[in-house]
Amino acid sequence: MIKFGAFADVHYAKNFINGNRNCDLSLARLKNIANDFNKRSLNFCVCLGDIINSVRDYDKDSLNIQSVAAEFRNFNMPSHILLGNHDLESMSKSDFYTRFNKEINNSYYSFSCENSKFIMLDANYLKDNSDYCSGNYKWDESYVCKEQLIWLKTQLNTCNETNIVIFTHQNLDHRMNNGEIDACLVKNYKEVTKILENSKKRITVIQGHYHDGYYQVINDITYITIKALCVGDDTSYISRIIVTIDDDLSIEYLE
Repeated sequence: MIKFGAFADVHYAKNFINGNRNCDLSLARLKNIANDFNKRSLNFCVCLGDIINSVRDYDKDSLNIQSVAAEFRNFNMPSHILLGNHDLESMSKSDFYTRFNKEINNSYYSFSCENSKFIMLDANYLKDNSDYCSGNYKWDESYVCKEQLIWLKTQLNTCNETNIVIFTHQNLDHRMNNGEIDACLVKNYKEVTKILENSKKRITVIQGHYHDGYYQVINDITYITIKALCVGDDTSYISRIIVTIDDDLSIEYLE
């Protein structure tokens, strides 16, 4: 049996409020999540991006990341961190990961545990396949780069695991918003989902970015969008999920 926790969109920024995001309170919420997860004997946990709410100042963003990184050290299990667009407004991907003492060859990677494979996608690319970096991006124009598409197809076609879980910050499930395709979707999401569907694997996609949260099943793939951690003024509200994989995969939604 595998058991893990996931949460999304911390958006921490000291003394900062942005609409319904009380970014200053996110640190207390993160502390509460660590306390909760530490009681549950989890194999690992995943944060689905937008760790900070960038104030577009390198030094201030760096201090905010340091505060969040200190809280992450309280998790008593391995933690995996995806990048969100806000995380890259003042710095590069490698610069960001260094703050968490994480050295990775790619911002997308995979790992296996028992009968399951976990794939961490990175849609923080522009149409020309260049990285989001130091504010060089548009929040509503994200792509999974061509090299990553090839890598993803290989990962799925060569794995023997029963369960596949895809983690991504930006969204892959088709949905409309005010008559248009939702801006939170990856622009080339059709290319990505075609690879997922053609693999004929049992796949669950867990994502963030869309703060209201969402759930739907499309062509036998389950898409779970976790509500944002940063919303509201009540620090006891900590949106997260607990996923258990045994003979089947079950989701416990917690707030």
